[in-house]
Amino acid sequence: MNTAMKPNTNSPATDTPGLALPLGQSLYLDLVRFLMALEVMIGHATFHGYTGRGFLWQLDPFRHLQTAVVGFFVLSGFVIAFAVKTRETGPRSYAVARVSRMHSVIVPALLLTWAADTLGQAINPGFYKTWDFPTPIPDGQALRYLLSFFYVNNTGWLPGMNPGSNGPFWTMTYEVFYYAMFGVAVFARGVARIAGLALLGLAGGLGILLYLPIWLLGAAAYHLQCGRRLRLRTAAATFWLSLLGTGALSTLGPTIKPLFPGAAMLLYYALGVLVALNLWSAATVAPSLTRVLQPAQGLIRWLGMLTFALYLGHRPLLNLFAVVPVAAPGAWLQTLWVLGGTFVVCIGLAYAGESFRPVIKRGLTSYFAIFGRQISPKERR
Repeated sequence: MNTAMKPNTNSPATDTPGLALPLGQSLYLDLVRFLMALEVMIGHATFHGYTGRGFLWQLDPFRHLQTAVVGFFVLSGFVIAFAVKTRETGPRSYAVARVSRMHSVIVPALLLTWAADTLGQAINPGFYKTWDFPTPIPDGQALRYLLSFFYVNNTGWLPGMNPGSNGPFWTMTYEVFYYAMFGVAVFARGVARIAGLALLGLAGGLGILLYLPIWLLGAAAYHLQCGRRLRLRTAAATFWLSLLGTGALSTLGPTIKPLFPGAAMLLYYALGVLVALNLWSAATVAPSLTRVLQPAQGLIRWLGMLTFALYLGHRPLLNLFAVVPVAAPGAWLQTLWVLGGTFVVCIGLAYAGESFRPVIKRGLTSYFAIFGRQISPKERR
């Protein structure tokens, strides 16, 4: 979800089909992923227990949460396809990068969830059980944390085993299974590939398989981009129409989902197609995006770095700040306290993860050097 996307700004390939991402597109992807994480946080924060429905409640941001999740899956597929083509060209470098990226935020997020939930329940245990968007914390938390540490807290066999009050952790299982499936599909051969994909599909369960096409749409968008760029006028129209279409479908989501069984999943597939088209077309309109976004390049890169931590840290922190109120729910002071405090702590979580990642990477690299063949210099990059 949060792999860095470094463009090649010194090569003509930034304006023609190739492996590199144009600078404007790279900045756009960082901005989009941050805005999706922010939407998830604000969508959750509009409930009564947090901000008294006074903050952006009229815009109903909660209805767009699933659109943000779909967007994350598409963007994840796009970024992983890019990484495999450009940096993570071998199975070991791929595994090291994926595990270090996920664990660098998941481990601090698990510690944060435990600390925030423990403190919050000690202050006001009723808050976690009685308000209108409950996040009950059931028994058996040790098992839930253990399953989350190994990314299997939401398979078809063990659904909904999220740690503490941290509901967004459900997507981590999906992400890691998609990483594993893609790695097997790219790096394994023959019977090993077929058997590996079959075992992962069986272990993941139906839910993971249903969302898999959405993730693959992102990978397909990157491969299309490598082979062919749209004409400028076509790309511009696709870029803006896909954005408008995504917003319209997202707004109509609560009306579409109850129409017939399976309508929700069809809606998510349609949203996935629109997001993938938007990412693909962004490569052609990248010069325009560069002119708009490059002046804020440093800020956008920083916001993109916060994405994973903001997504995984906000729920337990919203709870904690809400149970230590500075004003009544709905008051601007309380809204600033809840959202601002959550955001500031998530900044710390992001920096903790960035500091932790090289440690994990070195440990995994040393492991493969001792117990497997030495990772080549190309794979280290």
